[in-house]
Amino acid sequence: MFSLGIYLLQSDQRFQFKQLKALINLPLAAIIIGLLFALSGFNAPIILKNLSSMLSSLAAPLAMLYIGFLLPPFFKKKANILFRELWYPLIMRLVLIPVISVLVIVVIPMDDFLQQLFIILTAMPTFMLATVLFSRYTHDEEKAVVTTVISTLLSLVTIPLIAVFASFLL
Repeated sequence: MFSLGIYLLQSDQRFQFKQLKALINLPLAAIIIGLLFALSGFNAPIILKNLSSMLSSLAAPLAMLYIGFLLPPFFKKKANILFRELWYPLIMRLVLIPVISVLVIVVIPMDDFLQQLFIILTAMPTFMLATVLFSRYTHDEEKAVVTTVISTLLSLVTIPLIAVFASFLL
């Protein structure tokens, strides 16, 4: 999924061989190595397990720091940082996807705790690593930062609303 996302960010509606270079990346290599370990039955050395655990724990905080470092130039510009298409990712991520998920989860027989967990997870804002991916593979870094920050702020309102909506249906 990560490699497909990178491909779509760089595509420009046509295929280029330089895009293959971006598809072969560290996350893909990590998945292949992990699958090889799983299929072979070998256990990874404890030092490798601990290292990967520590590094994975750093991904989200480092993405948040990165976004924090990108925000001051926006405030210094004092220009309108909101863009016209901002409503689309916000409505999709914060309203449409959670509402459809609630409607689907209502008909699936599942433990109450899992239903509630699923509903809250689908109502979460845009993930922080999206900004890092956009800044690395496109030239729309500003839009990614604004979308992530605004969706995080709006989720303070939409998550409780989705939870209340779900509680009426469950």
